[in-house]
Amino acid sequence: MKQKVLHAASEYQQKGLSVIPVRPDKKPYVKWEKYQSERAEPDQITEWWDRWPEANVAIVTGAISKVTVVDIDTQQGHEAVNELIPDSLITPVARSQKDGWHYYLKHQDGVGCATRFLIDTDLRGDRGYIIAPPSIGEVGTYRWMPGLSIKDVDPQPMPKPLLNIINTSLYRGGGKSQEDINHTKSQIVTDSHIRFEEGNRDNALFALANHLVKGGMSEDNILKYMLFFGSNCTPPFPEKEILAKIQSALKRTKRRKLSIAEDLRKWVLVTEGHFLVTEYHAESQIVTSEDKHAAIVALSRLEKEGIVEKYGKKRGCYRKIEEAPSIDFLNASDTPFEIRWPFALEEYALIHPKNIIIIAGTQNSGKTAFVLNVTQMNMTRYRGRMRYVSSEMGGSELKGRLKKFNLPLEDWERAVDFREKSSNFSDIIMPDGLNIVDFYEISDKFWLIADDLKRIYDKLNKGIAIVCLQKSPGKSEGRGGDFGLEKPRLYLNLDPDPPDGAVLTIRKAKAWATEGKNPNWYKTRFKIVNGSKLIQQGGWYLEMR
Repeated sequence: MKQKVLHAASEYQQKGLSVIPVRPDKKPYVKWEKYQSERAEPDQITEWWDRWPEANVAIVTGAISKVTVVDIDTQQGHEAVNELIPDSLITPVARSQKDGWHYYLKHQDGVGCATRFLIDTDLRGDRGYIIAPPSIGEVGTYRWMPGLSIKDVDPQPMPKPLLNIINTSLYRGGGKSQEDINHTKSQIVTDSHIRFEEGNRDNALFALANHLVKGGMSEDNILKYMLFFGSNCTPPFPEKEILAKIQSALKRTKRRKLSIAEDLRKWVLVTEGHFLVTEYHAESQIVTSEDKHAAIVALSRLEKEGIVEKYGKKRGCYRKIEEAPSIDFLNASDTPFEIRWPFALEEYALIHPKNIIIIAGTQNSGKTAFVLNVTQMNMTRYRGRMRYVSSEMGGSELKGRLKKFNLPLEDWERAVDFREKSSNFSDIIMPDGLNIVDFYEISDKFWLIADDLKRIYDKLNKGIAIVCLQKSPGKSEGRGGDFGLEKPRLYLNLDPDPPDGAVLTIRKAKAWATEGKNPNWYKTRFKIVNGSKLIQQGGWYLEMR
């Protein structure tokens, strides 16, 4: 988690944002006032997360970062804000845990912080900060909306209706009574939206027509309402132009429905497994009943097209129907994946591109020593195309392990891309390289290992992935049992062989190096010297089972 948050903090700093480390209770680890006027340097940011690896990241709002954030806590607040923001506004948006939203807008001089300036909505400007993705909150993870990360789009100027509310003295720290608050709010609404006088009537009547159409009113009744309000404008609004307003509102709604259909189709195509339609509502800011209905209609069309199907008994639950790509065996490589193994294992089992290899070992059986030897033996061939992912070693421990090998640390650094990660390993798989995951942690829900291995497999092209698993003593498979045995083409077991050795067993080999010579269940004993050197004790042998 540390590396993920640190990486995000560094990217925000490079984007020109001021960042600080914060505790799980949202309080800063540092005296942060100075970072309202100056940004922390990259070295300072790295030092913070070395000192507090569990820290979340916050962006200091206001002039220093040139952003003001509208901080919404509930769905009701979200709907209130959306009344003040046009559909066409494309600005960074983050989800804050369960029902929260953060709208990042371009900062205007003098805009500070305010509490509940709209229903369930706060403001973060000068002298404020906001928790940013990928921080972890009490009930979930902060995340950017797809395509609306602050790294992807720039904060946009505040829409005028929203700015009108923000700019009142009420929301700038003035000590007004609740009666004054209500009067000011109603005055703003009147001035901004319901003034049917020349200069304002055009926008007001279009907004009215748009709301009536969205509400599902019939065209006949919409016309009656519009004619009534149009006749009471100063001066009265021509009937011909009222009809044009209604048609414009109807076309806008139609465009919105088409937009939802296209957006939903794209969302479904990148979604894995089953999903709830409410998940799409949340990620795409679908809040009105009309838009939710449009999403259901779009899903029904996708179902008829054979793209999705209903899943389970839960209402609104679907799954994408997965297509099976054809295998291009004519243009496939005839040669195995060239890899050297300890104890000349390559003379017994072949590895092909896109293969997954599992090394399942009991605690202290030498998994790390074994895969570090594999790494060293293949450094020359795959220099720059090797990635070693560790879930339990930081920089200091890794340095200590590598020093045990008779090789300069600089050679390791040039040849191997070492990463620290404990989950979602498929995110950083090198498709055409040699990947080593040391190790895959799992303590329950063992069936998930099959899905995770499939995701790794799907990321591979010409490369391979070696994945280490924990194994219980006496077991013939690692954690996950049969769930982890299906996808690998080579499955190796490591077991201790007291007093100071270990046993390597070929649990499963689908491709044999020598035709007619089945290597399954072959074993070899070895010793580990100084945590790095592997010394084979005799040769390979087949133990009768």
